[in-house]
Amino acid sequence: MKLEIGDILLLPTESVETFKIIASLLGQNTAKLIKNLTDQDYLHAEMYIGNGYIMASWLNGVHIAKYPISVLSKFDVFRHRNKRVKAVIRERIKDDLKAFINGETTKYINKPYDLQSLILNSISEIVGIVANEEDFENSLNFDNPHAYICSEMIARIYADVGVKIKDNLEFISPDDIAKSPEFIKVI
Repeated sequence: MKLEIGDILLLPTESVETFKIIASLLGQNTAKLIKNLTDQDYLHAEMYIGNGYIMASWLNGVHIAKYPISVLSKFDVFRHRNKRVKAVIRERIKDDLKAFINGETTKYINKPYDLQSLILNSISEIVGIVANEEDFENSLNFDNPHAYICSEMIARIYADVGVKIKDNLEFISPDDIAKSPEFIKVI
């Protein structure tokens, strides 16, 4: 199956490389603890933007990168169900890329990473084990639409075209995207 612009790439948590990265940054025990506490099937989200390129939010911000097939094959691919939405998403991405290439201000590319959101998201996932996660997230009253974590970047792109994945965009996890009825898993 061929990837399409706007496809969402979700990295399964059990991926060996993922745990190596987390373990190297936070330690092996922390990597296992995060998986066990949050029970997330996916750890990271990126968006395919065409010709082997992805747009992703990493610790150093939102960037464009090109992956070899061997890396792309490690992701599960989710696609929006509606052809009209897919077409609008394609145009948004193309517009953002054009602005980026022309050195203009972009809506998504080159935005900073939202470390505060990542920390709050991790806490809310843990709180969700013993309490209502959405109530906790809403009580935090936190929103920074100018910096993104990986899944938030994707959710904000889709929200800009009227697709609601979750009420509070700041607290969307890769699992929320995978479980959304808006998307189907294609690979």
